[in-house]
Amino acid sequence: MKKLNFLLSILSVLMMVSCSPKEEIDYAIVKGTIQNNDAGKLWIRDVDRETTELKVNEQGAFVDTIKAGEFSFIYERNYAGLYALAGSVIEISVDAKDFDNTLTLGGDLVSFNQYLITKTKLSNDERAKMQETFTLEETAFMKVAKENTAALIKEFEKVTGIPDSLKELEKKSVEMKYYSDLAMYVSYYPYMSKDNSYKPSEMLLAELDKVNLDDEKLYRYSSDYYMFTRNYLSIKGNQLYKEEGLSSEVLGFFKVLNTLNSQYVKNKLGHITMLQRLADAEDKDALYEEFKKCCNDEKSITEVTELYNKVGKLDKGKPSPKFVDYENCAGGTSSLDDFKGKYVYIDVWATWCGPCRAEIPHLKKVEHKYHGKKIEFVSISVDVEKDKEKWKKMVADKELGGVQLIANNKEFTDAYAVSGIPRFILIDPEGNIVSKSAPRPSNPELITLFNALGI
Repeated sequence: MKKLNFLLSILSVLMMVSCSPKEEIDYAIVKGTIQNNDAGKLWIRDVDRETTELKVNEQGAFVDTIKAGEFSFIYERNYAGLYALAGSVIEISVDAKDFDNTLTLGGDLVSFNQYLITKTKLSNDERAKMQETFTLEETAFMKVAKENTAALIKEFEKVTGIPDSLKELEKKSVEMKYYSDLAMYVSYYPYMSKDNSYKPSEMLLAELDKVNLDDEKLYRYSSDYYMFTRNYLSIKGNQLYKEEGLSSEVLGFFKVLNTLNSQYVKNKLGHITMLQRLADAEDKDALYEEFKKCCNDEKSITEVTELYNKVGKLDKGKPSPKFVDYENCAGGTSSLDDFKGKYVYIDVWATWCGPCRAEIPHLKKVEHKYHGKKIEFVSISVDVEKDKEKWKKMVADKELGGVQLIANNKEFTDAYAVSGIPRFILIDPEGNIVSKSAPRPSNPELITLFNALGI
């Protein structure tokens, strides 16, 4: 019966696509199978970057509709960037144990989607070399960026059987890769090279200024254009922050965002930036007011307002949300109340998080420096249940000190509106918030804060 019901669901979706010749179709079908799925979840992220879980039956089959355009097919931390034309059917088959090497495609746009998979692999190869390339001198990096874009153009030229309109969009998207890499370099180079004195040259800035920021059609289509726009606005926002003495770089970002003409871009970028940055902002009131100036989408305003009200409960001096009975790697369970009488420095992290792992040596040094003093160092892993043994192994292999816990629910991180990790939180001996987003262990400002508190 379950198999029959699933087949009927496929039939109903197909009937939706072919229902009425007069109805304009703006969606496609994604269907297929996943083998060896170990309780993992499948997701699709559509052209508007809205994520939906794909329901998988006992045989590993799935089917759903998706908005036409660029989308991501995601399993755990694996993904494939694909494309669907309105009315098309995209077929996907994959083995969960070897996602990258077993992903196969059928249905429509196979040539183009195979190219997009190759594009993702090239991007992953570049990402693996980031430490090498993003520490290059500026002109050397620009040369590498041009070479990487040329390699992608070469792959695109092999694609056949796509409409001219899609071909033109992808051509623009490929060209945007160069500019997106340059904008990323401005943000990443100081961090990766540890050269905080770096300032982009006039030549590089002139390259970035060539791009039109109001191309709504390209924004909807191209992840490279989307990333360029975000990074470019961050660069300009940081400049404004320094020139005008604003309260934060993020406020500068919003002030520059408000100069754009495309209301769609302002709505989308304003919304996602608030969801990602509001929780750890010290100037949340100013950000909220600037956001309301740029966004007129009621759904986005409602969601951000709910987050704003939640974050308002996390101001300095207010009682901290609590975690209760989190599993302790040393045995038993621990709760926040167990540490009353001491400051508590909390590290929210995961074994799969590169930036989290990068903070480990710094955290160990800080913990050693303050060992025996009036502070407890508590690390809370947000790894999923099936990665618990991996967490235990990393704690042992890295000889992690302090109190090592793994979250058995999301109540604490949800209460702190944690949208990205690592996230560091400081709580005082009475259980009140000192900082909802404390400096990282690698940041000298952490020791300055500790000294100011007399720890």
